Amino acid sequence: MDFAGTLRQMTLSEKHHPEIPAVVARIFGLNSLSIAVVRQGNDADCKILKLSSYRSRLVRMHNERADLEKAVLGWAKSETVTASACTDPACSCRHVVIMEKINASHLLVLAVHEQPGLSTLKQDTMEIMQLVAGYIARSLRGSIDCAENPQVLGTPLSTLSPTEWRVLRAMNSDDSEKQLAIRLDISLHSLHAHIKTIYRKLRVSGRMQAIQLTEEASYKYYVGNLRD
Repeated sequence: MDFAGTLRQMTLSEKHHPEIPAVVARIFGLNSLSIAVVRQGNDADCKILKLSSYRSRLVRMHNERADLEKAVLGWAKSETVTASACTDPACSCRHVVIMEKINASHLLVLAVHEQPGLSTLKQDTMEIMQLVAGYIARSLRGSIDCAENPQVLGTPLSTLSPTEWRVLRAMNSDDSEKQLAIRLDISLHSLHAHIKTIYRKLRVSGRMQAIQLTEEASYKYYVGNLRD
C-alpha cells in the first residue's frame, strides 16, 4: 500500500489515529513529530481533541505533555494557518509548525521538533510536509464530522442516541468491557444495557459486526467527502 493509502486507512479508524505521527516521521526521516486536532473557539472553548507524538531514540525528552499541550494551544490561537518556525528557549528546540483547517471549527496542528545536533528539516521536505498536513486534515474531516454527528452516516447509525454513539465509538478499541466502563465513566451494568440496545438498533450480534458496519458507513462518507 502506498503512503497516501496508508494514511487513508489510518484516518478512517480512531483506533489508529495515535499511530499517524510515527508513520509520517519514519517515512520522511524525522526524529520528532507531533500531530494535534484542535477545536477552535474563544480562549475558554479552544480545546485539544487529539494529540499524539513520535520520538526517535535519538531525541532527549525535555518537554512534558502539559508543556506540549500549552504550546499547541498557543499555535492554534495564533490563527496563522501556515508554516512557521519558532524556538523553545527551555530546551533550545526549534519547532516547525504547519497548520491546516479541517473544517470551520477544527484545526490540524503538525509540529516537527528539531533539536541541536540532529538533522533539520530541509525546504523541500517542509513543502512536502505541508502537502501531508493538508491531506491528513482533509482525511480527518470525515472522521470528525461522523464523531460529532452520526446523522451524516444515515440509518441505522443515525438511530443511536448520543450516549449510544459514544459507547459504540469507544468499542472500536482493544479495551475490555470493564476498561470501557472506566473510560466512559459509567457502570458496567449501564454499559451492558447500552451495548444491548446498540446491537438491537444496528441488527448485529456482536462487537466486530457493529464496528465493521460503522467503518463501512464511515468509509462511504469519507469517499464522498474527498470528492466534494
